[in-house]
Amino acid sequence: MAAIRTKYRSKLSSALSYPIGAEGLSAAIGDAPQLEILQLSFWDAHWPATKFRRALEARLPYVLMIASYSPAEKPGFIGSNAGLASGAYAERWELKVYPVLRELRPLARRLLAAEGLPAIAAWLRPIEERTRAARSQRIELTFDPLNESTTAAEFTRA
Repeated sequence: MAAIRTKYRSKLSSALSYPIGAEGLSAAIGDAPQLEILQLSFWDAHWPATKFRRALEARLPYVLMIASYSPAEKPGFIGSNAGLASGAYAERWELKVYPVLRELRPLARRLLAAEGLPAIAAWLRPIEERTRAARSQRIELTFDPLNESTTAAEFTRA
């Protein structure tokens, strides 16, 4: 099985590590119908960097992974032809991964395998239901290092 195509990967400091790579994600959600069109990116922070660093230092819960669907959009009156040609208005399935402190990587990886990735895989499977809704949707996995847990929350934008 081929790994999910990685669109972007931020470089990290030596104190941080990504909890899982493209191959591990591909193995966990390998039967998702969107695998060929899913865009994977690894980011160095979920929100402004200072707030993210504070959450890491204090071991507060933070978003570890997001899977999202955005329906195709019509370019507005001011939409550029370049944006249209590059696919900026096309339907998108994305998976974003955020780092953990290096010493928490084994914990985060274990929690992803046990709870997080099965939740993402289940969210990805009803493809017709998501695309028929014609609304942006996402599932966020929040990592709580102190309580050694992950929680999944779904969101829909009108």
